[in-house]
Amino acid sequence: MPNPPAGHRAAADAVGVAFVDILPVADGSRGQIYVYNWSGGNLNYVKTLGTPGQYGLPIGVAVGPDGLVYWTTDSSQVQVVDPATSGVNILLSLSLPSQGRSIFVDKNGDIYAGTAGGQIKWFKRQASCNTLAYDAGTLLSLNNNPGSIGEV
Repeated sequence: MPNPPAGHRAAADAVGVAFVDILPVADGSRGQIYVYNWSGGNLNYVKTLGTPGQYGLPIGVAVGPDGLVYWTTDSSQVQVVDPATSGVNILLSLSLPSQGRSIFVDKNGDIYAGTAGGQIKWFKRQASCNTLAYDAGTLLSLNNNPGSIGEV
């Protein structure tokens, strides 16, 4: 794994290297999320978020620019917790049209969640609020979609 740029920590995944402070990993068999950080050239276990089964089955997981952990579930939800706490209290839950798959949180805090139905739902973060607030979400049109791919 290459060394991260100064001031960043690296987290490896199956598609490359992303520069983040923490790496959350979903354990779908236990319904928990494990948090790792980069230290001394290694990924080190930090903590487990939630209790077994508390989050349903987390599938896609990401860290937002606010340091919160976002994930999609088998029960058609996007959920959010603060990894600085025990992660027991879900801060936010948003509905998806079908089972969640992938998730990405952009620099503005907007959420893009892929579903098992091959759709992407975009939740725009409400900037005027001091709390964690999102709009109802918009299904995005996929141009040149190669067909029913099952996962996005």
